[in-house]
Amino acid sequence: MPYSLEDLTEVMEDRSAAGSPPPDMLAQVRRRVARGRRRRAAVAGSALAVAASFFAVRQVAQPPADSAPQVMTGAVNDAFATSPPKEGLDPVREVSYSAVGRKAHVRFTPTGPSSMITYWCSARLRVFHVRNGLLSSAGCGKDGGGASYLDTTPGVPVAFDVVALPAAAAREPMSVVGLDRYVTSHDPVAGTWRLQIYSGQCPLQKCYRPGSVGPSDLPRPAAGERLTQRAGTADGRLRRVAFTPSGAGVRLHLTCADGAASALLRLSGRLKILGCRAAGSRGVLLDEQVEPGRRTELRMSVVPGSAVPLDSADTSLDGDIKGIEPAGTWALEVYDL
Repeated sequence: MPYSLEDLTEVMEDRSAAGSPPPDMLAQVRRRVARGRRRRAAVAGSALAVAASFFAVRQVAQPPADSAPQVMTGAVNDAFATSPPKEGLDPVREVSYSAVGRKAHVRFTPTGPSSMITYWCSARLRVFHVRNGLLSSAGCGKDGGGASYLDTTPGVPVAFDVVALPAAAAREPMSVVGLDRYVTSHDPVAGTWRLQIYSGQCPLQKCYRPGSVGPSDLPRPAAGERLTQRAGTADGRLRRVAFTPSGAGVRLHLTCADGAASALLRLSGRLKILGCRAAGSRGVLLDEQVEPGRRTELRMSVVPGSAVPLDSADTSLDGDIKGIEPAGTWALEVYDL
């Protein structure tokens, strides 16, 4: 234990009283006092360094309360660029991911005015797509999934965020904020899924937003004004399509792609099954009688080829067709006759 200056002074006084101190006593005292001061300074410095490093570790290890969801990086398939076109669009980019429940940032450069994004998942998932603050989603499975169509400008890069969630956890409607909250509060799980991007001049009307101008050579059925159009995934869900015809008849133009096979339709109390897979991009036509000037509702459900064949005798079309693994896409246009 080091002595204090007072202790050493007292010892010196006692020894001085007993006799003459050695000539080097004062130098020894000074050296001992200096050593004590250096030792105490070193101990204090070590304590400060430990405290500073502890504070730094605490600062790094404690993330902000409102941290953004982590973004993962996928594996790009360079060979995808040589794969065949799809729906008249050229392959641009394919990215694969190995986690479900974690966001990914995607960026690509389109080669045409229309771009399409398709999905494949190793299990039944739902893929959420966020671009410019807008949220959309599509079912996804081993047989494929829904497709997203974008109006793009050739050569101008497009960026968006995408995340796949388990089908049981993906409850719609979900906002962008709600999606971020879910991803942040749940740990990702292992799961394989991928997206494929195509771009070019699309020959199908479903590639374009309602009201936008499609290609001039787009094949259209010989009919009057188009009343409405819808598009979606072949997942067995019940869709309601409303329109008001000006005449006594309408023409339905249904196209299916990538596994979508047939549709169950109910219009004006009549239930019909319309096969569309064999027609490909040309689509199939169906003319129906309606009441002029009256708002009319068409109910429809589209299923993939992997589903049990539809039978109008035992299907009421009052709700979704259960047990369907989503696969393929469809587009419907309704025209005045």
